[in-house]
Amino acid sequence: MIVIAPPGAGKTALLADWAGGRPNQLTAWLHVDDSDQDPARFWSAFVAAIRTRVPEFAPQVSNHLKHDVDVGHDLLEYLLECTGDLVGPVSLVVDDLQRVSPAVHDGLRFLVSRDLGNLGLVIGTRREPPIDLQRLRLDARVVELREADLRFSREDAQRLLDGLGVRVPDECFTTVYDRTEGWAAGLQLAALALRDSDDVRGAVERLSGTNQVIAHYLAAEVFNAQTPDMQRFLLDTCIVDEITPGVARALSPDSPVTLLDVESAQLFLRRIDTDGTTFRFHNFVTDLFRFHLRAIDAPQEAVLHERAARWYEQHSDPVAAFRHYWRAGRHDLALRLVHATALDVVYVPLPLMSTLERSLDDDDIEADPAAAASFAAALMVSGLAPEAHRLAKRLQASSAAARDPAVHDQVVAVLGMTDLVLGDTRASVNRVDELSEGVDPDATWPHLARLAATKSRVWEGELNHADDELRRLRPPGASVLVRMELGVTAAHIEWSSGQLDACTRSLDGVEDIMRTGGGDVADGLLARALAGATLADRMEVRAAERLLTPVRAMKSEFRVGAMVVADLALSRLWSVDGNFDAAAAVIEELLALIRARPTRSGMLDHVRSQQARVHLAVGSIETAVTLCDAIDAPDLRGVLAARIALASRDPGRAREAITDLDDVTTRTRRHLLAIALLEVRLAILSGEPADEHAINALEIAAAERMLLPLVEEGGEALRAVQAMARKRSRDERIEAILKLRPPVIAHPGRPPLDADALTRREQVILRHMATSMTYREIADELFVSLNTVKTHVRHINRKLDTTSRHEAVQQAHALHYL
Repeated sequence: MIVIAPPGAGKTALLADWAGGRPNQLTAWLHVDDSDQDPARFWSAFVAAIRTRVPEFAPQVSNHLKHDVDVGHDLLEYLLECTGDLVGPVSLVVDDLQRVSPAVHDGLRFLVSRDLGNLGLVIGTRREPPIDLQRLRLDARVVELREADLRFSREDAQRLLDGLGVRVPDECFTTVYDRTEGWAAGLQLAALALRDSDDVRGAVERLSGTNQVIAHYLAAEVFNAQTPDMQRFLLDTCIVDEITPGVARALSPDSPVTLLDVESAQLFLRRIDTDGTTFRFHNFVTDLFRFHLRAIDAPQEAVLHERAARWYEQHSDPVAAFRHYWRAGRHDLALRLVHATALDVVYVPLPLMSTLERSLDDDDIEADPAAAASFAAALMVSGLAPEAHRLAKRLQASSAAARDPAVHDQVVAVLGMTDLVLGDTRASVNRVDELSEGVDPDATWPHLARLAATKSRVWEGELNHADDELRRLRPPGASVLVRMELGVTAAHIEWSSGQLDACTRSLDGVEDIMRTGGGDVADGLLARALAGATLADRMEVRAAERLLTPVRAMKSEFRVGAMVVADLALSRLWSVDGNFDAAAAVIEELLALIRARPTRSGMLDHVRSQQARVHLAVGSIETAVTLCDAIDAPDLRGVLAARIALASRDPGRAREAITDLDDVTTRTRRHLLAIALLEVRLAILSGEPADEHAINALEIAAAERMLLPLVEEGGEALRAVQAMARKRSRDERIEAILKLRPPVIAHPGRPPLDADALTRREQVILRHMATSMTYREIADELFVSLNTVKTHVRHINRKLDTTSRHEAVQQAHALHYL
């Protein structure tokens, strides 16, 4: 067995644990030190170690060593004879083998190529020894453990920190683990750095390879132990995040060292692709090497960054080239590069610092306003919306930018898109009035400005205007980016208005564009969010969550529209399922993401509307009223006001609010369905017939299979619609409505059932019993057996004192379980 790993990986501890776990086996130990580079001393120590367990081993070895100072094959042949004479298995652990000389390696290569009899060699070393491991692998005569095998798992790392007396908050532990990458010594050093800190969170944020404790260890065990050529190579290549042989040659052209040399030396270099052509250093080692470079040769750092930038530019990687030009101080070359490729890197997360925008002074802007405008676009698509907006405003005030219509329109587009991102949807709509007249009809930036305004109109509730504007934005020579944005915007309009079938068709078209030419242009996040929201509307819950959960995980200001669509859909699903804490939490995250200015924000209105609905669901009517008063959009505010009145059992105020909705100009299917369901609830509350309104709601909902609004409006409205559905001929859409479950009631006000209260699982089963689903369908839906469902039904009937499914549902309504 051989264990090959860098310093601090835990080789010695692993070998000691292995030896200690074999109490009935003979295990000897040889810890190599620098004096063992002499072959005679090494082989003397080799024999002496075995004699600690087998005293009679190799009695004549001293004669061979005395008469053959060169330690020739006679001695090695004698040792082979002695290992063959061992009466039982003996293991010899040789730790720190990297300290021995080439002559010792020659002897070991000879030994392991032969039959060692009952002697087993166990080697621990920092670098791969030249003992023909490849032949041993082919002959299946060696077991290898490498650095990757010794890395701590997250669970083991947590236990190690706990054992060292370091309590890291859960939200900080991921940072510690990611920075140490499971390296044993790194975790121990991090524990030392954190243990005495009064501010653990701050200490975690500052955790790096330049921390005094960590840096001292790495310098002594890693950097200082290398040859001058190796040290120079490490410093030359540390400035890039990922290293290939080509990059290494560009950065250190005269070095005799290669990446394979660094890998063989176990200097924390890791392969990150299956072909083994791309590498990176461990986080801590990268920190240390870069710190050394700045300390001993700061001018060389700029030279290296420029070398890297030129290499990346030659190899068609403008993102990396821009970053390295900027770090080299060559802002002119960085801006030239961005100006040439800004639209090609839309949605690619450029790793820019928010301070870059401030480093452009007015003279830079006046000298090259086109490049500065492209830089503003790059800042925007990097997620730095405030910085992009600030730079675009400075450009707008520049006389040089104003003289060039193309630059002017690019600036207007950046302002309109960042207005939308920052939540100022009204400002985004107004930006189109600032575009130049008589521009090229196929120009990209004016179209992006108009598309931003159109998306903002959707959030403002101006769906008719948005649809009219979109119909005018169909240029025959549009770029892939513009065509994709047109499709996504159309889908957004259609989803918002309740045209779910049309939305699905538009999204299919977007997917075709991405597949045939736009896959590298955009990540289609809003398209995925709209697809997930459509599935949510159709109560395809699991499929919706599979699409929406990854979208909401990609928090970014530039993607705020997709975040809002995804998070609102998830909040709606979770609310009707009774997961009110999660439904509220996701809204709070959205509010933190949207940096709305003190102007009208249609996006914020939608978030506040859902926030109010969650509060209504848990009985917080006063909070819902406060949120309603803060909403500007008349359609959202009017519908919410009617729901608040119904929740307050005030039919007069509810009727007044519903009547006022007739004045709202937006008459979409979604809006009409909301009104129909409100009228159903009002009729039930007032003791009036609700059939006509229920039929109206049924027809609108069934036409597009828009099911979630039926559940959201509450159990009474849903039952009324389902009663009308039972009178219709059954088709797929009617069946889907009949299978809808009533929403979970947060504060039912039901009398306690003491020990016989329904369990959470029984309440879920009860909601399914209220639908037209068979017990088999309920079992399939919940991924349980049919017998399990029947068992729960028997428990429900016993606890509710009922004898049938119909009676159980009726009693559940009476007790406000449904």
